[in-house]
Amino acid sequence: LPSEIGLLRSLKRMYGGSTGLSGPLPSEIGNLPKLEWLMLPHTLLTGTIPPEIGNLPAIVRINIGNKLQNNPSNTTSRLGGTLPTEVG
Repeated sequence: LPSEIGLLRSLKRMYGGSTGLSGPLPSEIGNLPKLEWLMLPHTLLTGTIPPEIGNLPAIVRINIGNKLQNNPSNTTSRLGGTLPTEVG
């Protein structure tokens, strides 16, 4: 995902599962105040989950590389780290 994703300040739902998305998840993802759903399962995202993901005040559902709110220890992910407690 490009860092410009953080400019989509009105974005409410994002689904990019099984799309071949790769590379790191940019910290700018935390700049989306209206984002309710962040669904990026079955992707090739790498690196670590940015702590800025905890800055999403409207988030109600999240799945990043198969790391779920209710199952943050899922081991099928290529992403390191855990989801911040703010999103749990």
